[in-house]
Parts: sequence; C-alpha cells; structure tokens
Amino acid sequence: GIEGIVDVVEAAVGATEGHARFTVGLDTCNRMATARDRDVREVRILPLDTVIGAYQPTVIKMDVEGFESAVVTGAARTLACPSLVAVLTETDTDGVADALRGAGFESARYQPFTRTLDMSPAKSRGGAANALFIRDANKLRERIAVAPKLRVLGQWL
Repeated sequence: GIEGIVDVVEAAVGATEGHARFTVGLDTCNRMATARDRDVREVRILPLDTVIGAYQPTVIKMDVEGFESAVVTGAARTLACPSLVAVLTETDTDGVADALRGAGFESARYQPFTRTLDMSPAKSRGGAANALFIRDANKLRERIAVAPKLRVLGQWL
C-alpha cells in the first residue's frame, strides 16, 4: 500500500553515469559482480543528484556495500539541500566522513532508548558499520522531542 509515496528507480548509484554488472539470484547477498560471477545483469549507474532530481530529502540511508565514496562524489547538490538533516552510512571511511563534514555535517550518535543525540567528537572508525552524520544538532533535537514514541520489540522508543 505504499505505491503512492514511493518512486522506484532501477539503477545503481555512483559518481557518474554509466553501467555496471550486478549479480542476480543471491537474494539479499546480490552485489556488484566480479569477472567470476555468471548470473549477472547490467544496470545503469546514476549520480545521486540525478536520482534525487527536484526532491527535497530529509534523511538519506546509504547501504551500498562499500561504494559510499562514489555515491558522495555524485551527490554534491543533494548534500547541499537545506532540507537534508541526516545521512546514515553503512561504512564510515575517512574519505566519506571528510566529504560529509565538508558538506556541513557532523558525526553523531543517536541513543534510541533515551532519545538523545550525542555530539561528542568522533574520529572516523575506518569502515565500522552505521555511522550517523547530521547537519543541525539543535534542529534534530527539536524533531526528536516532538516525534511520537513507537513500540518496537516490546520497547517504547
């Protein structure tokens, strides 16, 4: 029932337009194909700026199997968008963290059980999973304060 609020773009996201081979038939383990992979299909690569177009994103979650640097390279206009308050990345490399900081984001940690935002300086974790970068800590704290609590796995968050 989400057809009216979701647009599907069948493409990989990268630094520039092009094509790439992607595995098929591996369920959640599909990935960019190597020369040894046989069950593959060709997909378009589009910069995130092209995919986003005129949309005004609020949050971006990147789960791109180590290709965050290419995504950030193709996202200069998107990262400058004033509506964008947070970017979550699957991996936190120095290059990605530097690019996001250069776009005005700060490294942060969100504690869902206490609904608090921790802005303690954090060094890049060299590829550790799930890093949060936010643009305006005060604005995000205001949003957290008025957001309704949800029950998740028996816990109110």
